[in-house]
Amino acid sequence: MKGSWAQEAWSVVKQQLAFGGGISVVTAVLVGNHAAFSVIAGVICVFVPSAYYAWTSQKTLVGARIVAQGVIKIMGTGVLMALFLGLGSVQALWFLLGVAVAQSCYLWVLARGHQPGAEARSSAIDTSSQKQNER
Repeated sequence: MKGSWAQEAWSVVKQQLAFGGGISVVTAVLVGNHAAFSVIAGVICVFVPSAYYAWTSQKTLVGARIVAQGVIKIMGTGVLMALFLGLGSVQALWFLLGVAVAQSCYLWVLARGHQPGAEARSSAIDTSSQKQNER
């Protein structure tokens, strides 16, 4: 990966998957399977374009390409939302909850901010585990 830009993009995707999965499980237990499916559909509408954006943005540092991929991400989110809502197979309120949960992950990562020691800590863990494996 090229720098912290791509790492932050993937951290958003991981948060979306974790929060979306958690909310859908809670919804399935408390409300029912159809509501949980609607939450999952909402999360998918944001998760899939975000994963595509993270994947493509790690390959380049050219600003114009990153902006173009961002536009594709936004359009992909809109198309997926239109498909799910247009087919009528989701409950709108629960669907929008899933979309809101997935979108809130962007705020979570922005609020958390860049943690400068994160790369050093992960490499130190990798180094110590490699030394243990060599023994």
